[in-house]
Amino acid sequence: MSRGWRRAGLGRLALAVAGFAAVFTLHSRFVLTHFSRDGYLLDSGWFAWLLQSGDPWLHNPRSINELSYYAHHLSPYLFLLGTPLMLLGLSGIESFAFHQGLTFGLFFLAVVALLPSAAATRDRIVAGICAVSIGALADVLLQAAAYPHFEIALIAAAALMLAAIERGRWAASVACVIVLVLIREDGGLYAAAMSIAAIFLAGIRPHQDERARSGVGLHPAKRARSLAVVAAMSMAFTIVAVLAKALLFPGYATFGSNFSGDSWKHLSGDLLVERLQALVLNPNVAPALIGSLILAAFDLRYAVGIVIFSPLFALHLIAVREELGLFRLYYALPWLLACVVALAVFARRAAASSAHAVEAGIMLVMSVALTAPMLSTLGLHSSWRVAEAAATRPVADLRAMQRFIADTADAAGAACASTGIAALRPDDFLPAQVLAPRSPLESCEVVLLLRGDMHYRPLRTRLESDGFERRGARGNAEAWQRTGAPERGIRSSRGIGA
Repeated sequence: MSRGWRRAGLGRLALAVAGFAAVFTLHSRFVLTHFSRDGYLLDSGWFAWLLQSGDPWLHNPRSINELSYYAHHLSPYLFLLGTPLMLLGLSGIESFAFHQGLTFGLFFLAVVALLPSAAATRDRIVAGICAVSIGALADVLLQAAAYPHFEIALIAAAALMLAAIERGRWAASVACVIVLVLIREDGGLYAAAMSIAAIFLAGIRPHQDERARSGVGLHPAKRARSLAVVAAMSMAFTIVAVLAKALLFPGYATFGSNFSGDSWKHLSGDLLVERLQALVLNPNVAPALIGSLILAAFDLRYAVGIVIFSPLFALHLIAVREELGLFRLYYALPWLLACVVALAVFARRAAASSAHAVEAGIMLVMSVALTAPMLSTLGLHSSWRVAEAAATRPVADLRAMQRFIADTADAAGAACASTGIAALRPDDFLPAQVLAPRSPLESCEVVLLLRGDMHYRPLRTRLESDGFERRGARGNAEAWQRTGAPERGIRSSRGIGA
């Protein structure tokens, strides 16, 4: 091994270790700050509770419904990951924080693993900047992190699968397939997509230099046949999983509530025009779409990610839910997989010394244009606030706040809660007890608010005008009771803001 190759390998290892540590810390800490002051029952509180439930059937907490989570999504992954963490003594919130840090970190590692082992200095530098931009700083990642959800696990496992295939690590790629199908009933489609992408990346007869220097094996035809079998089996598994979910866990129309609505009656020409206009103006989407298509002029493989995921993108565009149609929250994450595929193409071409300077420049511009710091610098909407919040906001004593909520709810008899409180203790309240800004208060003897959550101000204003007063607090959790009513075991406690 030459000295240059050795230095490149050490540099990639240093980038992977330092980057993973930074990404893990940022995303895990953000979840803890999120629950400290502005948690959501839907979905972060819900998932945190499922992770700590230790229930293989994943029965939902009382504040959600009486169904199993499998009626919503077939996700044994939550039980399989959450139970060992629970046995290690982690709470549901701590487990969810660990999950988010781990999966965002693994996505970063997958992108770094695609970097070429040997390439011109220019291309190595460009590939490294692209990896950090796509794997750590992309605004799509922070947009998804702002609304904590385990969806990132699908994206991380899919990216790891592609990286494992490109590195010739077949056992690791099979492990990723298994994880994908356990995460959710459609996980097999992501495994199939990555298998098909890998087939097109290598081709049946790749250029000899590219094949020799990218380390992807000497039998591309056999490799393609194996990947085709994986893709077919993964798609078959998804069909079986969807049917099993419908037959064994009825009660919730996941596809209808998210996509088809009332038999697609929401569809219209105006809606499609509006969605397409939003698509081309979306700063989290447009650079990936336009950049990949321009790069396809150098090598058609750059468009593979866009083409493979185009059915999913089209389904989002016609979805009944606006968040899907406009690629908000975590629904824009699949666009990053298209960028990962593009980076894999660039890495292959760089390893074969066939990447042009203009091509490298376009790849660099596309990747940097997707980052939250760049969007913020340009004055565009970005989610950089998530990184700032993770770095600066305090983390409350969440276990103490949970005990305060449980004790107050037990003593009150008829306690109501804001969404941030319900996120901390989702099994302590019924759906009717979780308050929206205009919910009736007549049946509430005590109201628990989380100082900082999205409904705190309107609910506090209503409580003050309806004759409630704050009787106790622990951290950012507050207990309010009608003025003059006897205290129901509510104790003022130490903590942030008490």
